[in-house]
Parts: sequence; structure tokens; C-alpha cells
Amino acid sequence: MEKLLRVAFTRWNVEHTFRVAKTEIGFGHFEGRSYVALMRHMILCVIVMGFVAEHTDRLRKKNPEFTMEQVCRALNQRCRIWQRNRRKTTELKHTAEVVTYHQERNRAARKSRQKSPMQLLI
Repeated sequence: MEKLLRVAFTRWNVEHTFRVAKTEIGFGHFEGRSYVALMRHMILCVIVMGFVAEHTDRLRKKNPEFTMEQVCRALNQRCRIWQRNRRKTTELKHTAEVVTYHQERNRAARKSRQKSPMQLLI
């Protein structure tokens, strides 16, 4: 019974870590097509998790109530501010540029789907 309880509570820690990685760090955002790219993405996420864990431990010495999610959110917000300052544009203008870019990609994809298979071979 003791071993079963130990395994059950260990599983919670693993599930919590994956949830934080997927929601706050971007582990679930991978859209590549190759195994090598997936491994690179996973390695970067693990490095970020280590960075966040280190800062969470450091901050818990001052305030034991800090969680990894809170540290991730604070770092994400800081990165957004840094990116906005680096771009020298407003968030709204940047969002409009991203939307336009994706619309152009979707338009090109639609055009390529409209061609018949024989046209693609030529």
C-alpha cells in the first residue's frame, strides 16, 4: 500500500510539470514535421523549465508562496514588454501584421489545393 501511494503522489508531480510546460512554457506549441525538430523544441522547453525552477527556488527563500506558474507568467510578461520595446510598434499593430501574414499563407495554401494533381506534377 505504501508503494502504491508513493507512485500515486509521484504521478501528480509529473502531471503538474507537464501542465506547466504545456500552458506556460509552450511545450504544446510545436508544429514541426521532423523528429529532430521535436527533440530540439523539447530540449529548449526542458532548459526553460530548469531556468524557471531555479528562479522559483530562489524566490521562495524570500516568499514561500511563489509557484512555478507565477514565475512563468511574470517572465512571459517581461518578455512581451521586451519584445514590444524592441519592435518599436504597438501590440495592436504587431497583431495586425501577424494576422495579415497568416491570411497570406492561408491564401497560398488554398491556391495550391485548387490545382489538380496533374498540374502539380508539371
